[in-house]
Amino acid sequence: YLGSKRLAIQDLSNSAFMPMLSDDKRYAIVFNGEVYNFQLLRKRLRDIGFSFNSGSDTEVVLKSYIHYGVDCLNYLEGMFAVAIYDMINEELFLARDRIGEKPLYVWENSDGISFASQMNQLFLSPTLNRDLDYNALHDYLSYGYVNNDKTLVEGIKKILPGTFLKYSFKKKRSTIKKYWEIPSYSVNHYSQKELTEKLDELLRNSVKKQLISDVPVGVLLSGGIDSSLITAYASELSKNKLQTFHISLG
Repeated sequence: YLGSKRLAIQDLSNSAFMPMLSDDKRYAIVFNGEVYNFQLLRKRLRDIGFSFNSGSDTEVVLKSYIHYGVDCLNYLEGMFAVAIYDMINEELFLARDRIGEKPLYVWENSDGISFASQMNQLFLSPTLNRDLDYNALHDYLSYGYVNNDKTLVEGIKKILPGTFLKYSFKKKRSTIKKYWEIPSYSVNHYSQKELTEKLDELLRNSVKKQLISDVPVGVLLSGGIDSSLITAYASELSKNKLQTFHISLG
């Protein structure tokens, strides 16, 4: 079973609802997140013969997978947790974005595999033991986070950033692979002015892509430098008046 409760940002119509099936009904997708370069990817796929039934980034992710396979992850720019089921090969494909902005939890047992964007959804299974992982708890109390793919619950693991998992229901076995690592750069041959201009270009392009939406866009101001900087770029690039919000506790 695949299920999704969608926060609609791109294409608010019923045609973008999930789970979404491919045209031949072979593949089904559920998707949490946003792909910021989906319009460019859709144009490329159209140029090679694909047609689209919606204006959503979900359909672009699905058809990118159909065309490129797991290599589609190299083309996706955004934050996402995605699941695609192949009904012919009986394989489940799970992937998480490069930095891990969107969470993705998995639980494997003798019956198969379960996954969710929130761990509490896995608790709906009556066969899941809710035993505390004391090593993970030690990590959390020591470092403020749980290391590697562990969680606070034994048996539940998180798919790491920049990683995908394939699960074969025929073999009852999963394989996990890393598809992206943080690249290393040498900046010694750049001047401070060149580095500043490059950073400005990267930030501007990143904010510009994230302003694409079929619903109003707002910015939550934390009072720090980062949200103020993003707001400055967004207000300059947005075609509409930008709404900002701030929450304070008295």
